[in-house]
Amino acid sequence: MGQVGGIISGVFSAAAAVGTPFLGTLGALVESTNEWVNSAEGMSVLTGFFSEMNGAVAALMPSLGTLAGAILGTVAPAIAQFIQAVGPGLEAAVSGLATGLAGIAPALAPLGAAFGQILAAAAPLLPVLGQIIGALGTA
Repeated sequence: MGQVGGIISGVFSAAAAVGTPFLGTLGALVESTNEWVNSAEGMSVLTGFFSEMNGAVAALMPSLGTLAGAILGTVAPAIAQFIQAVGPGLEAAVSGLATGLAGIAPALAPLGAAFGQILAAAAPLLPVLGQIIGALGTA
């Protein structure tokens, strides 16, 4: 936490070095914004903005309602029917995959042993291969 205090102190010192204390600048900005927001011009602009936004949202509501009705009334049931129709085929595919994996399972141990023997036989060649690659790399 002491490091955070040091960072904050450094920032304020740098702001003060240019002649204006940071909090003074920030305070002036907040004060200016407050004055504008509460002025006749600020109130007029903000009231107009929120009035326009209210109208825009009101104009979109019927379309959003129609869209929601289309999604919930048409698309969602169709997706549910699709999923229900895919279910039996998916079950058959997964069952077939399980049967296939069960069929290769007995071969995995002997295959692993054979691969291990190949690696063990190739092991003495690896230092020589490394020397050849190293010589080609420096040539």
